[in-house]
Amino acid sequence: MTSFKLGFRLFSQNSFINSLLALELLLVFLLCASLTATISFLIQAQKDLSPTQKQKFVYYMPNTNRTIRDGNTFVKQKDEVLLNKYPELISVGHAIPVSFETDAEALPNRFTFRAYNTEMINGVKTKMKDGSWFMHDAPEGCIPLVVTDSNIPVGTIINAYNRKLSLEISFYVTGIAKSPFYYYDSGRSGDRLGSNDILELYKAKESSDFTGVFNYEQVKGFDYEKIDMTVNRYLYFEYETDSDVYSSYKEELKFDGFIADSASIREVDYEFYITTLKNELPEILCLFIISMVGLMSIAIMNISRMIPTFGIYAVCGCSKKTNLRIISVYLAIITAVSLSASFVFMILCKKLDFEYFSAITVSNFYALLGLSVFIYIVTMIFVILRFKKNSLRKMISDN
Repeated sequence: MTSFKLGFRLFSQNSFINSLLALELLLVFLLCASLTATISFLIQAQKDLSPTQKQKFVYYMPNTNRTIRDGNTFVKQKDEVLLNKYPELISVGHAIPVSFETDAEALPNRFTFRAYNTEMINGVKTKMKDGSWFMHDAPEGCIPLVVTDSNIPVGTIINAYNRKLSLEISFYVTGIAKSPFYYYDSGRSGDRLGSNDILELYKAKESSDFTGVFNYEQVKGFDYEKIDMTVNRYLYFEYETDSDVYSSYKEELKFDGFIADSASIREVDYEFYITTLKNELPEILCLFIISMVGLMSIAIMNISRMIPTFGIYAVCGCSKKTNLRIISVYLAIITAVSLSASFVFMILCKKLDFEYFSAITVSNFYALLGLSVFIYIVTMIFVILRFKKNSLRKMISDN
C-alpha cells in the first residue's frame, strides 16, 4: 500500500512530464495497433478471397476465336450447355463490368458498375458498412444497388444511362460496402493472372473510382451479349467433386478458353499480399523500434532525475525492493493511463466510423513517428530543465 501511495505521489508531483510520457506511450500503443491491423488486414484479405467451404469455383473465359462445334453448327458456351455437360456444376455466375453516365453532381460523369446475375449475388457476400447486401426492396421502377462510396447514403436514387444498351436505369442504393471492398471482375494479363485480375480489391482511401454491384436480371432490356460476346463466367462446383473428375473438367475448359481455379487465384493473391507485407514490414518495425528506444531513454532519464527522491526514501528506511516497487507502480500508472487513452481513442474511431485502422499505409506510421519525435523533444527539454531546478530542500519538504 505504501509503495502504491509513493508511486502515485511521484506521478502527481511530475504531472506535466508524466502526461507527456503517457502521450508518448500512447503513440507507441497506436503504432502496435497499426502494425497488428496491417497484419490482420492481410490475413483477413486472404480469408475473404477464399471460396466458400461447400463450393469449388473456376473462373472461365471462352476464347473469342474458338467456339464449341455441335454437328455442323457453332454453339456458344451458354449456361445450359455447361450445366448439362458437368453434373457436379451447381450454378454459373456472371460478373460483367458495365459503363454508365450520369448528370448527378455528387458523382463522376462516367463510372463502371459490376453487373451480377442472381447466382453470383447469392454466391458472393461482402461486409457491409451500412444497409444490406440486396436484402432491401427498392421503390417501384428502381434497381437495388450496393455501392462503395460512403458519401452516398442508403436510399439515394442514381439515374444512370448506358449508350451501348440504350438503357436509362434508376438505381436505388440498398447498401454501402465496407472498405476494403472485394468485387469480382473479368480481366487477365495475357495468359497469366495478375494481382488485379478476377478478384479486385477496392480501397476507398487510395482510389477515386466509384463502383457498385447490381443484378442485371432485374433490368428489362439488359442484353449482356451486346456488351461482351464472350461473357466471363464463374462455375461453382460441388465441394465433394472427385479430384480427378474436377481436374478433367478443368482440362476440358482450358481447351476452350482461359480458366483459373480457386487455388490459382488464391496463390496469386497470396503472393501479392505477402509481397506487400514484406515491403512494408521492415519499415514499420524500424519506426516501432525507434519509438520504443526513444520512449525507454526518456523514461530512464526521468527516473534518473528522481534518484535524489529515492535517496531520501532510502534514508527514511525504504529498502531497494520497496524503491523498485515504487518505480514499478509509477511506470504502471503511466502505462495504465496510456492504455486507457488508447482504448478510448479506438472506441471513438469505431463510433465515428474512422477508417484509420482499415486503410493502413506507411504514411500513417510516418505521421505517428513525427508526432513521437516532437513529444520526445518536448519531454527531453522539460526533463533537462527540471534536472537543473531540483532542490534537495524542496524534495525533502515534498516527501
